[in-house]
Amino acid sequence: MSRNKLIIVLVVVFGVLLIAFLSRGESDQQTSSNQSVSPTRLPPSLPQTTLRFDPNPIKLDKDGKVHAKIYMDTKENKVSAVQLELAYDPKVLSFVSIEPEDFFANRQEIIKRIDAQRGRITYAVGITPQQRSTPIQGEDTIVEIVFTPVSSTVKETNITFLPHTMVTALGIQNSVLRKTTNGNVLIEPQ
Repeated sequence: MSRNKLIIVLVVVFGVLLIAFLSRGESDQQTSSNQSVSPTRLPPSLPQTTLRFDPNPIKLDKDGKVHAKIYMDTKENKVSAVQLELAYDPKVLSFVSIEPEDFFANRQEIIKRIDAQRGRITYAVGITPQQRSTPIQGEDTIVEIVFTPVSSTVKETNITFLPHTMVTALGIQNSVLRKTTNGNVLIEPQ
């Protein structure tokens, strides 16, 4: 990645974090004066968001490709961005594409870095400053990653969430990611 692109990416990420930090005071004031937290609901400041592959296990489609969809459930969190850090075995799978799905349609792609040699994907997408009033909340698919199998001898592999995977939410300084579930890929013709 060129130095200029790196600087632009860092400025955008800093901007998203700054917006989240500045809106924290607004969110805290609003929660204390206008809302009471019911015993069955967790406060939105606690990490509640989960990421998982769906379906899991992931099977080859009729064209012989692997379509790995990542599903997010935000619970009460008001999500502003997601950064995926994923690992896969490049001796078994060959990366084809990654595209935002339902939750992140018409949102800003922040980082898209594919290291096909090492089997690493870094992908970040989020709301723009103009979309602050419509954070992402609920459950739906966030991205689809397409692979083709490379090895005909290996019948099963994994796509793994790495530790730097994170989810940011408006008004919350730290990641609101509570849990990830890795994807199991079955490489057998249907």
